[in-house]
Amino acid sequence: MSNSAPASAAASMALVKLKEGSMCVFDGKQAHWPWYYKKLRGYIMKNPVAFAILTGQKCRQSALPAHLTENGDSKVFFPTPKTEATITNAKYDAANLFIYCTILETLDQSCSHFFTDVEEGDGMTVVSKLLSKHERDDLPAKMKVAFQVLRNAQLPTDTLDAYTIRTKKLQARVRNMKITLEDLLTARYLLGVGSGFKTPRDFLLLQENVSMEEAEAKLQSYQDFQNAGRATDTSAAKSYVTPANPAPLPPLRSGNERKGNRIRCTFCGIANHTEEVCRKKTAAISALRQK
Repeated sequence: MSNSAPASAAASMALVKLKEGSMCVFDGKQAHWPWYYKKLRGYIMKNPVAFAILTGQKCRQSALPAHLTENGDSKVFFPTPKTEATITNAKYDAANLFIYCTILETLDQSCSHFFTDVEEGDGMTVVSKLLSKHERDDLPAKMKVAFQVLRNAQLPTDTLDAYTIRTKKLQARVRNMKITLEDLLTARYLLGVGSGFKTPRDFLLLQENVSMEEAEAKLQSYQDFQNAGRATDTSAAKSYVTPANPAPLPPLRSGNERKGNRIRCTFCGIANHTEEVCRKKTAAISALRQK
């Protein structure tokens, strides 16, 4: 969207009053989706737990199978994972319900199909369905996420939890945008080319679709064009031969100097003319005579 697009989207979308403020109503139009999702995240941020699960920062704690919970001692041998990236089931369900109710109140009637076959209170499933429908899935968006996946690594300052959360968020985006293995392999190829191929690579990323074979053919054509240009420059340089006995330059008159092949006036110091025709010298003589 352009800079004026968010303003036009906000002006054309209806508002609804909620418990903790107001929200725009999403009408199902693709052009309005980025603005709606931005405002939705801003509103969900009022509930830290809901915002954490919406953005993939936290998830539900893994529950023990029913046959293991019958014996109270089983939790000693099969402990439920508890890390900074997990929350209790009760907190998760409450936050999930908050997301569900917020979306339910801010979707137009034309978007009611997003709640079909969704368990009541399961807001994250509704979010997943919305993202799979409206998340950008064109080639530039796919390649951007694919590059992020390929560059993803645990930084020296990252904890394992932080790295895991970031990876899971990328995995979710890969699923929502339907990025295939072919897309990832093409992205790996484009990401690995040298800096000299940045221009054709950026051009390829603007196409509607590109495969590994197409990318290879375009880059090869660019390289052949560059090599042909360098060969032409080299042959032109070699075709120029300095004469064995160059013609002597005319002798200089007094009051002039030669620098290389350029005549320089000794009065004003400017090249390409002699002192006899120097305008500055003529003007200086005229000024002296007037005095």
